[in-house]
Amino acid sequence: MNVGRELISLRGYSNNSLSPQTGATVFSKYTADSDSKKVPTYLEALQSRKQKYIWPDLLGEDIDPIVSLSKLEIPGLWIFGSQDGSVPVDLSIARLQILKDAGGKYEYVVYPGLGHNNMQETFDTAIDWIKRLR
Repeated sequence: MNVGRELISLRGYSNNSLSPQTGATVFSKYTADSDSKKVPTYLEALQSRKQKYIWPDLLGEDIDPIVSLSKLEIPGLWIFGSQDGSVPVDLSIARLQILKDAGGKYEYVVYPGLGHNNMQETFDTAIDWIKRLR
């Protein structure tokens, strides 16, 4: 199905973390980006660290997407897999809820049993969401 592929990026579809880049990096290093039936919480990953994570200067400024997203007035959809080892899903959902409580038009869907690379299984959900916006 080719309908709406270009609209996805314009309408706010994302399968990325809603945590600051350092948060996603800490989680990703802990899980080695491996999808798993038992994905740790973000707090478990953070507490497992033996030393503080230092954001490398070569990557530029650490950004917090919640700052930018709080300024947007367009709707957004996040699709997560419950077994995602690359993105701290629990942290992302908690932060999305903060944005929603502040009036943000954000939605999310969690697919049980899917990992990070779930576009093939979830693409129809994104298309249906875009069609509902019309």
